[in-house]
Amino acid sequence: MPAPHRNRPAETLRRGELWLRGELRDGSEGTWQEAPAFVQWEAPDDDDAPVAVLVHGGGGQSTDWLGYGDHDGWARRLVRKGWAVYLLDRPGHGRSPYLPERMGGRTPGATYELADRLFLGPAQDGAGSEAWPWERSPGEPHLDELVASSAGMLLDTARAHEQDVARTVQLLERTGPAVVVVHSAGAPAGWGALLRRPDLVRAVVAVEPLGPPYRDLGERGRLEHGLSAVDLGRWESDGPPPPVLVVSAGASGRARDDEQTVAHLRALGLEAEHLLLAEHGLPGNGHGLVFEATNGQVLDLVLDRLRRSSLDRTEHRP
Repeated sequence: MPAPHRNRPAETLRRGELWLRGELRDGSEGTWQEAPAFVQWEAPDDDDAPVAVLVHGGGGQSTDWLGYGDHDGWARRLVRKGWAVYLLDRPGHGRSPYLPERMGGRTPGATYELADRLFLGPAQDGAGSEAWPWERSPGEPHLDELVASSAGMLLDTARAHEQDVARTVQLLERTGPAVVVVHSAGAPAGWGALLRRPDLVRAVVAVEPLGPPYRDLGERGRLEHGLSAVDLGRWESDGPPPPVLVVSAGASGRARDDEQTVAHLRALGLEAEHLLLAEHGLPGNGHGLVFEATNGQVLDLVLDRLRRSSLDRTEHRP
């Protein structure tokens, strides 16, 4: 088997990393940061490239957007399409340090069984197997890497949501206005950024966002404020809100939850559109649609929807 770099074509890119400082706290041992966050970025050689900020979900990390095994995810595909892409590791996830004495406990780490249940769903013929065509047991590279990258979720959901929003806004203050793309449990970061700093958000694409509204999260608490465990506010500006596109997979069973989420967003004064992949020739995707085999087709559909619909009010058109 050849080394991985031999299988990838040469690309000329700008790339880099940065850290987002956490809130400063004073303790007996000195001043420390609460919930700093790591960001990596890639961009074409174009100062006017549109910007996308990608926020991962659940117990994952920003590698969800890079893809697993030999299959590229949305981050690299967006860069090839001319976007500057910023990947945020939410506080306590990925390369953003998790310090239990400062951040509290978290749920147990990932297992193959959990990944199968959460992302892959029941094995299907036709479209279902097309979205996840690989094996579903240890030893399969795509699944091995997905499980290896996953950890638990912070139990203090309210604090986690507040920190996710704070770091996302902080990143947008560095990048300038951007399209914010969120997945699953990373969604409150997008809602908070949109409602608190709409001047920095061109649009929000929410892929199977955390929901439905007011969901009971068990040991992790409850979505006390509808789509978040903290109060993110509602749209109060005289101008039109940045557009929101909620994307639902066809085989994950979450479309009904997302329908309720869209209704809640509209009640907050936002313009939200519901994109059902099954109605556009992609019926077999699961909750992990951003790293499945057909993730490129889904991304093309999302970008086309932003271009062609009333959702596209961005200065830099996707």
